[in-house]
Amino acid sequence: MNEQHVPERRLSDEARARRRTELMAAVRADDRQPRRWVAPVAAAAVVAGLVGGGYAVGRTGDDEPASTNLDVAGSGSASTASTGPSGAPSPSSSEDPEPECEATTLSPEQEMRERMEDPLWEDPVIAPVLRSYRDVLVQHLDPQDEHLERKPSNVQTSGIPGCDFDALGTKLGWSVPGEGGLGMVQIEVGTSARGSQVELSFGGWRQVDEPRLPDGVTRAREVHNGDVTAVLVVRDDGVAVGIIADPLFGNNSTTGVTGFGFGVADLLAAAADPALALPQ
Repeated sequence: MNEQHVPERRLSDEARARRRTELMAAVRADDRQPRRWVAPVAAAAVVAGLVGGGYAVGRTGDDEPASTNLDVAGSGSASTASTGPSGAPSPSSSEDPEPECEATTLSPEQEMRERMEDPLWEDPVIAPVLRSYRDVLVQHLDPQDEHLERKPSNVQTSGIPGCDFDALGTKLGWSVPGEGGLGMVQIEVGTSARGSQVELSFGGWRQVDEPRLPDGVTRAREVHNGDVTAVLVVRDDGVAVGIIADPLFGNNSTTGVTGFGFGVADLLAAAADPALALPQ
């Protein structure tokens, strides 16, 4: 009888030990195989599961994501309904399945080509959110609406493709009438301040004293690096917002502007605005 098709509970101690040894050898051999990771995946590239007394091993191949279904030795197809401790059928995973994030298998070149053809900042879901970010910045930093770039033309994001964003932001040009230079105001809205693009752009952050905190803000930090000023706030609702004001938009210009007509208090007020939110 082939031991691979005998349930774990029916094996002798010697056969059970042999099966486990073979399993671990297969896992170690798999770990030595070169592969290209595909993210996101539901588990590690090598998945060892102990289910119903049997073992199964799955791995991510070079061109396909790992499957979340484990074929249990001696239990038949992975789609067969399992039983709970009382022997009653457990709820089938096929009933009202949760929507899953889709992994991308595109190469960096393919991803860049798709972004060029269909920019994310023009996406029908993302574009209105970026415009709303600009509206908030205009309200607090440019009330005459004469300095900020009219339409967002770039986007910075983090998260999982096909799933919720962890952070979303954009960089807007800032011009001064009569000057040929270009400054930049960057805004980032996210689920956490730690590890955000704004935070990682600078060292030397300082806590903002509580009397200076706008309403609705739990804590805030500021940093000054030459002519560049940045703030990073965490609101009472848990949303983190970072804003950078740089008199030189280095991506788009070699000449900066002479300055801005706002200060740190205005940046804090803008970051604290509850209208800033991630797409739903």
